[in-house]
Amino acid sequence: MKREIKFRGKYKRTGEWIFGLLFKGVGCSLGVDKIAYYVGDCFDFYEEVIPETVGQYTGIRHKETEEELYEGDIIQVILKGEIILTKPIIEDYGAWGVDVDFDGIVCPLHDYITSKEGYILKCIGNIHDNPELLTPIINNQ
Repeated sequence: MKREIKFRGKYKRTGEWIFGLLFKGVGCSLGVDKIAYYVGDCFDFYEEVIPETVGQYTGIRHKETEEELYEGDIIQVILKGEIILTKPIIEDYGAWGVDVDFDGIVCPLHDYITSKEGYILKCIGNIHDNPELLTPIINNQ
């Protein structure tokens, strides 16, 4: 089995996204040893990232844009031109999926991709940069 394993995280100094391998080790910040997360493309070029922002590449790309989908991305599940679901990608029992009701029932992304119904998965942001996308819009008018 061949699959691409990589991660992304927000660079601690600038808040910019960096992509690559994940390394968890002891880092020094303000003279205090602690566990830190680093993302980079080789052992000489790792940068410390904000731990909460680390997400793994799912191995799935958007069909039209070829954009890589990562854990924590917010996707829209579209069927026949209608948005039927807007949820973040999560890992559940070793599979990537979306919590369809926020009650622990997770639908694997694989089910949408392999379905003959013609689902489209569209990334509209992520939980770190766009948390407002997860807030239900209440129309009071």
